Amino acid sequence: MLILEGPDCVGKTTLAKALLKQWNSDPRRYGCWPAIYQAFSRLPDNWHHYKSYLPYITRGTIQDRFHLSELVYSFACRGEKLSKLTPEWLRLLEARLTLAGSVTVVVTATNERIEYEYERQAAAGKVEMFTKGQVIVVNDGYKQLVAQERPDWLEAKIDFHYHLDADEGKWPSDSVTWMDQVLTEWSRRLGMLYSLELSGQSFFGPCNKEAE
Repeated sequence: MLILEGPDCVGKTTLAKALLKQWNSDPRRYGCWPAIYQAFSRLPDNWHHYKSYLPYITRGTIQDRFHLSELVYSFACRGEKLSKLTPEWLRLLEARLTLAGSVTVVVTATNERIEYEYERQAAAGKVEMFTKGQVIVVNDGYKQLVAQERPDWLEAKIDFHYHLDADEGKWPSDSVTWMDQVLTEWSRRLGMLYSLELSGQSFFGPCNKEAE
């Protein structure tokens, strides 16, 4: 599972679909089966912040938003002192994601970039769930998440972070190389899992093994 996290207006959906296209167009390079795209938006009221995520954890999915969004949006937009995703559930989810060979990517941007994109989308008639100010607060929350500045977030595992500096709605030219790095790492993890399974070993094997 390849997870993309970040605020609105940073092009996560565009990036996810570009990653999907690159992955599926070059199976020999990445050595894995075709992937699918899946996105989360507003979660239903009866969502369980551990059990409800589990059916969506698969090896062949490029996921637009997942569990880390709850950590950021609960504080930034709902004003909640405690996230519904508890530290215990977060650790369990991270373990399940590890077993699925998951890679987590966080995308952030400058406030100027977000303001530009928010206003561009508003002019095109696209209505966002959150105000421009809330999106900027969420952006700052993801930056804190990357920096591991909140104690309750220390268990959050982030593999790649991409920060957009440009104030126009285009991805930089170096993003192609960066996307290849992300996909190569995802392929490596999936390949390692399959090798362990074929040999009858466990991913969580003993830390120390006596020499024979």
